[in-house]
This record gives sequence, C-alpha cells and structure tokens, in this order.
Amino acid sequence: MKISDKLREKIEEQIATGELSPGSSLDEATLVEQHGVSRTPVREALIQLAAQGLIELRPRRGAVVTSIGPARLMEMFEVMGELEALCGRLAARRMKEPERAGLIAAHEACEKARAEQDSDTYFYCNERFHAAIYAGSHNIFLAEQALLLHRRLRPYRRLQL
Repeated sequence: MKISDKLREKIEEQIATGELSPGSSLDEATLVEQHGVSRTPVREALIQLAAQGLIELRPRRGAVVTSIGPARLMEMFEVMGELEALCGRLAARRMKEPERAGLIAAHEACEKARAEQDSDTYFYCNERFHAAIYAGSHNIFLAEQALLLHRRLRPYRRLQL
C-alpha cells in the first residue's frame, strides 16, 4: 500500500471518529511533521480525500474537513443500499463462472477474517467482495457510481466495525 493511501486511511478514520471535526483545518506542514512523510504523499492523500468529499480544498486556505450531518449520512447509506441491491441483482444474472468463483473466494476471506476477529483484514476483504459484485453487474456506469459512493462512505463503514 502506498504511503499516501495509508495516510488517507488514517485521516479518514480521524474524520469518522470525530477526532477531526467538521471545519477542522488540515495543514500540509503539520501533517508532514505528524506522520514523518514528505509533502508529496500528504498532497496525494488530501486530493484523494477531496475527491471522496471528506475534505474541501480551498485555494490559499488549505484543506478543511467537510460536514456530513447524520441525516445526510443516512440518506447516503440508503442510496448505497439501493445501488448495491441493483448491482447484486444484475450480478446474479450476468456473472460468469470465474467471476462467481472470485466472489466466493472474497466471501470466504471475509468469513475467515470474521472468525479470527481481525477487523482490519475483514474490512479489506469486504471491500474486495463488494467490488466483485459491482464489477459482476457488467454495468460500467452503475459500478462506477457504486464505487464512488462506497469510497465516500468508506470511513463510516470502517467505523461500523
């Protein structure tokens, strides 16, 4: 995993847990110092977080954590549920046998991580499981939209574990 991805995950978790509250500033220099990395991975992580809608990049003012209220979060999870249901229906009809085998393997990996009570491994296996369903729908636009919303909800999904 790239340094910027690890940093993005740390910041996602801080946002999801409330350690970084809405309106909090994310200063590049401070992040460099806190995490012992160069500016490049910090910038990459901030760009990724902005693309997910978790932060807002403001010219000459840096990055700020956006506000997602409970009602908005509920709406987003409702839409995610419907997108995933549609992906699942289409995947059930359209998946080829190798894709089904990949889906079963991803599910088994989730089961193993759950049995071992390894929430980190479970989280990543679960992401692969969902990605397999999205791809198995064979609807590229739907898969892209589901993946975008999945990424935006990622820190909150992780918090559920």
